[in-house]
Amino acid sequence: MRKISKLRELAINCDWSKDGFMAAAGMSYPYLSAGKIRKNIAPLFNMAGLEAHIDFGTPMLLAPVGEKQLLHWLATLNVVFTDIDTGYNSETYTYFGEGVDKLDKALRKAQTDAIKTWLSSLFLLEDGIDTEMSSDMTSN
Repeated sequence: MRKISKLRELAINCDWSKDGFMAAAGMSYPYLSAGKIRKNIAPLFNMAGLEAHIDFGTPMLLAPVGEKQLLHWLATLNVVFTDIDTGYNSETYTYFGEGVDKLDKALRKAQTDAIKTWLSSLFLLEDGIDTEMSSDMTSN
């Protein structure tokens, strides 16, 4: 837990400004991209002496969304932290993400959502995306 606390301490000094912009259905808003979150976080694990083992469980195809019957996936993300000095493994932390799309990107969106949920939970980040609003926009 001390190293996870160190990881959070290091994260405070990162640039968490929103770097993306989404425009859909007459609305627009900035958001923090998954790419920027990953870029900021990756080196911090080494500095804190931790490794994160990430495993996606079996995805679940949910009921289609909206009039267009968009694909709707639920992704499960399991994370175990390993202390690189002692080899100690943490308990498994589980997070979920949803993705909706008309093509093959729905599952990847769900996995990205699960990763963002994990990292924003760990570091108390706000990504700027209201998942209910963005789901509503893509279903119209």
